Amino acid sequence: MKPKMFLAILMALPLIVDPGLFLNTESIYLRPKIWWIYLILLPSSLTLIFINGNFTNSRSFKFILVLFTVFLLAGIWHWKDAGNTWMGAPNRGDGIIMHWVYLAVSLSGIAMASRIPDQRTFSFLAVGAAILSLTAILQQIDVAGVPGIDLPGASATVAGGTLGNRGYMGGALALLLPLNIWLVRYRPSVWSYAGLIIVTWGLSATVTRGAWIAGLAGLCVLWLTRQLTLKVILMLSAGIALALAPAFFLPDAPMRSFSGSSPAAILTNNSGRTVLYRSALIGIAERPLLGWGGNALWKVMAKRSDQELLAEGGAPAHVHAERRDFGVNAPPSFILTLPTGEKQWFVLPVNKVHNEYLDYALTYGIPAAVLFTLLLGYGIWNAWTTAPVLSACLVAYGVYLLTWPEVIRFAPIAWFLLGLALAQRRGVTVET
Repeated sequence: MKPKMFLAILMALPLIVDPGLFLNTESIYLRPKIWWIYLILLPSSLTLIFINGNFTNSRSFKFILVLFTVFLLAGIWHWKDAGNTWMGAPNRGDGIIMHWVYLAVSLSGIAMASRIPDQRTFSFLAVGAAILSLTAILQQIDVAGVPGIDLPGASATVAGGTLGNRGYMGGALALLLPLNIWLVRYRPSVWSYAGLIIVTWGLSATVTRGAWIAGLAGLCVLWLTRQLTLKVILMLSAGIALALAPAFFLPDAPMRSFSGSSPAAILTNNSGRTVLYRSALIGIAERPLLGWGGNALWKVMAKRSDQELLAEGGAPAHVHAERRDFGVNAPPSFILTLPTGEKQWFVLPVNKVHNEYLDYALTYGIPAAVLFTLLLGYGIWNAWTTAPVLSACLVAYGVYLLTWPEVIRFAPIAWFLLGLALAQRRGVTVET
């Protein structure tokens, strides 16, 4: 397995869609990526590890092995719900086996670091980020359509590009933005400048606060490590300006979704996450060691009172609610009777905590959450002085995961960058 071929396989993942006619958008945006990961990316990762891997004295490998074992124990413990725990909920696909794939991809990053210079890897990934950004930009300026936007399932949104949801696209671009800044600094050219502008434009066009804050966190790391220059700031400003421009000319541009909202409202609105966070905290307290297994959030909600779920979920006040029981692996559903006598459905459809650290603890237990956080933190620390651009990428990803879930549509790229960061030798600078 040649390193460049592996990088091409990795960066192809977020671009893959099946724009055919389907009953829901998961068949368009999610399932093709699942097949790509299991049939193409995983064998490629294992081949790279087998040929180039040498983890004998690697502290990172011990971290990964322990996390692998914790996942295994959680899977055995939740054998009664093996399907959702091992393979993940059908609309997520991120069960224990997928997390083992993430670990394998991180090991391939460690193996890759010994075969190909970081500079070439960063350049390749930066180009991939620019290509991915174009799919969001073309949607924002109304050149490309949005397959499946009117179908049920995982929401497909303008500026979500090939990731379907603009929140996912924003997370991917926040993760990769530091690499394009690195390219401008160390490989300056018209193309590198254009790439940085395009990625900044694509990130801005997603209109996702969590992704914006994550991107800003990555920029803060680059500022602290003296990687930001006036030229970089000008390129970033140009990308933001281009993202704002369509709002003045296109009536349906994503930027208009914030029009009429005060800055305080924009920053304090948690977009319905209250019921997710409170349910997660209750569930973690009840089962702290090995969690609840697949669809953990719905399992906890099934045990909570109707009044609490309705109040936290934003149901209309002063209504009669009748709960319909479809099992613990289905979303909590109610039939509401309004004061007018009209009846309507009220459903809490989200089955994953929009905070990955809480989700790890809820699904697999606190030890898994702590190990994941330590592994991410160790990667950030290990690359801080040798390859600060990797630390910036991982900080951006870590901040993104505070308000969004880890999604397989681009998570393997983050785990690969984590592997590169874990492979850095402190005291040996690679960025010049």
